[in-house]
Amino acid sequence: MKKQKEEIVKAILEYDKKVHKKVESPTVDFAGKGFACKKGQNKFLLSNPNAFLFGVIFDQGIPAERAWSAPFLLKQRLGHFDLKKMVKLGPEKLGKIIMQKPALHRYFYLGEWIFAAAKKLLEEYKGNAGNIWEDGLLAKEVIQRLEGFKGIGQKKANMTVRILNRIFGVRFKKMEAVDIPYDVHIRRVLLRLGLAKKDTVESITQAARDLYPKNPSRLDSALWHIGRNFCHPRNPECLLCPLAKFCPKLVYKLPAS
Repeated sequence: MKKQKEEIVKAILEYDKKVHKKVESPTVDFAGKGFACKKGQNKFLLSNPNAFLFGVIFDQGIPAERAWSAPFLLKQRLGHFDLKKMVKLGPEKLGKIIMQKPALHRYFYLGEWIFAAAKKLLEEYKGNAGNIWEDGLLAKEVIQRLEGFKGIGQKKANMTVRILNRIFGVRFKKMEAVDIPYDVHIRRVLLRLGLAKKDTVESITQAARDLYPKNPSRLDSALWHIGRNFCHPRNPECLLCPLAKFCPKLVYKLPAS
């Protein structure tokens, strides 16, 4: 079983390299080839820590590409990206601006979350989200800081730390403390592989820890892509899946060698 797990990890990491080998600039894995839908939106996210944090908050219940586009589009609607001015507007006005057609999000309460984030950044982090994730901090400490923001739970906090570490090059101590997110695509892959026995946070988290103890979150990008692109809830494209030969549920579907 240990040998098979090593082979699974190798296949996952090889697929991860394949997915991102043509990317020319830092990108977030979960939105495919870029954070947002357009180059200008991506540039804004990459150059503005507050915009990146807001993108994390917007990433809730809508397609990733749409969520990561929202900070740039919010800036256009406001005519600025000034935290003090956002706080002065208040959560209700921010919510109305976000929900203007075409709505930046499906939920009105995003106005409350963005207002709370702007206020917290001003009061606790000198108005700069980059102070949340300074170099040299414990990964676990940064996760806890992120979870202090409305709209950021276990899944998004762990995802954010991994992106900051791998994509932005922020150096954290003890990355092994960063767990894989409890994401629908990731869960489906680990369950079908038989690596997770139950569809719970604890079971999924432990499965990733057992699979790659030194940094379980390193697997999340490739697993997410595999779940989204091949391991569909219905009619999975099994023969195209890079993990097909390891999947016990697919043995009977594989062609004879």
